[in-house]
Amino acid sequence: MCINFRDGNHNRFTTAQEAELLIAIQNLCESNKIVVQNGGHEIYWCWTHDGIKIPTWFDTLLAHHVLYPQLPHSLAFLVSQYTTHPFYKDDGEAWKEGGNIDDFWVYNCKDVALMVAAQKKLEVELKEAKLDTFFFDHVMRAQQHIPEATVHGMAVDMEIKEHLIKHIGEDVNKHLATFHKLVQEITGDPSYSPNPGSPKQMQELYFDVLKLNGKGTSTDRKNRENIVNSHDTSPLSKEIITAVNAWSGEAKFFSTFASAKLGDDNRMRCDWKQYGVAKAPGRLSSSQTIDGQGMNMQNQPQRARSMYVADPGMQLAYFDLKQAEAVIVAYRANIPKWKEQFDRMRTDAKYDTHRALAAEMFKVPYEEVPTKDWDEDLQPTIRYVAKRCRHGLNYRMERQTLADVTKLPFHEAARAFVLYHKSTPELAKWWKQEEITFRRDRILYNAFGRRLKVIQRLDDDVMDSIIAFYPQSTIGDKVVQVWYQSESDDDWPLDARICLDVHDNLVAIAAPGKSIKSALAIMKKYAEQPIMVQDAWNNPAIPVVIQAELKQSYPTVFDSSKNAFVEDTKGLHRWSHMKDVTL
Repeated sequence: MCINFRDGNHNRFTTAQEAELLIAIQNLCESNKIVVQNGGHEIYWCWTHDGIKIPTWFDTLLAHHVLYPQLPHSLAFLVSQYTTHPFYKDDGEAWKEGGNIDDFWVYNCKDVALMVAAQKKLEVELKEAKLDTFFFDHVMRAQQHIPEATVHGMAVDMEIKEHLIKHIGEDVNKHLATFHKLVQEITGDPSYSPNPGSPKQMQELYFDVLKLNGKGTSTDRKNRENIVNSHDTSPLSKEIITAVNAWSGEAKFFSTFASAKLGDDNRMRCDWKQYGVAKAPGRLSSSQTIDGQGMNMQNQPQRARSMYVADPGMQLAYFDLKQAEAVIVAYRANIPKWKEQFDRMRTDAKYDTHRALAAEMFKVPYEEVPTKDWDEDLQPTIRYVAKRCRHGLNYRMERQTLADVTKLPFHEAARAFVLYHKSTPELAKWWKQEEITFRRDRILYNAFGRRLKVIQRLDDDVMDSIIAFYPQSTIGDKVVQVWYQSESDDDWPLDARICLDVHDNLVAIAAPGKSIKSALAIMKKYAEQPIMVQDAWNNPAIPVVIQAELKQSYPTVFDSSKNAFVEDTKGLHRWSHMKDVTL
């Protein structure tokens, strides 16, 4: 049945009748098992536009994602796989060109009927794969919590937003100037200033002027990496690629950031997707909402976070699983020295595992490794380099990508690459074992029982996904689990809610005092529950506890004379400004 509130030109019901219908729909949803396709969209839309909340039971998109995370999950694809019905999706648009709007309502009914037909087969397949308990008790349970963060969004300090747009734009221009300086140095032409955003001009620079070698003549990031990995590429040419990557990342963020649409209430929202990370199923991704609001909230640089503020009379708090993926890698790859370091970190608050890694890599005493990431000249320290290596090189990251991530010159990143792998030879053995296991079984499971089944040909990109799957997917599922466990806890404060997920941490909002402390304590309790981790050689799983670092916000105001935020009791609580908390 499709209840259409409008015909082609008019409302079909009075306001009172619409209210009656919505209440009836709410009652219907609460007394039945509701099947949806991409239910996060449905929950958000119905909550914000119609004032009703849908308690979903089965999401066909998420069910298919659990079964086959790297395949498409659209309803059109599911109908083609699980029914014999011919393609019909064009019916949703055909009526607009002189057709009858009633055809659209029939199309909606067809959508639902075919979705339910697919759902019945998906449910059987989940049971046969022994994934039904994981799906209902974890994935669908999470769906009742995650869309609430989309509904509420985050309040935005508009004055700071405009300030940031100006300064990020200036940084884009600085990266552009660096790129042009390097190009002019290598060509000897002080007037040559190609546009790094123009594929045509960059093709000319790479392949005609510099005579570089890639795979074909594409100028995309993948081929830029191919160019860097070529033995024929000179050090200065590699620095040019690094500069292009730096400009590209900053320019892309600037254009998205400056054009991001806020709600009428000056709040930034995003669509939190439970299926959004193909290489690490279990992790959430974020993007614009279905009605065009917001942007990706998980790639916000530290300075951009200053514009996101708590509502009046509220405070922000967060937990972060300290070096979560690296801890899982230590046990998955069976790296004894890492296990010792992470165990010591949990019991010795002053022990710094990044300094310990830097001491190993660069062969200096632990006490001589700097305690900070940047020196007085704003240059990266060996601690920073070691930390960035551990964050990226565990998953077969190449030298050029490390240079991009660390913002180091290519030759320094390449040296760090060699030192890191020399000090941790267990990584290569782990990669090999993951490949052997996957080629034999064609299936992997993370610590929560989530499955990775790859159907396509095993190329380098797929192998990268296989190696990263267990640590990244496990931590993704762990953080999502903490979300719904915390909000379902009987002691969770009534005024508290989770508002942000940033891969291995969650940000909550609550009233200062007892509420914020209670929310932090509950998140910490669930975050530090052990994860049963099995190594890549299938030895018995062992419980691993990852330490949860806690912080809460403090009020700040922007001091224009210092061009910085300063603590002030009359200020706002910002995502960017938080202090360590010990409960």
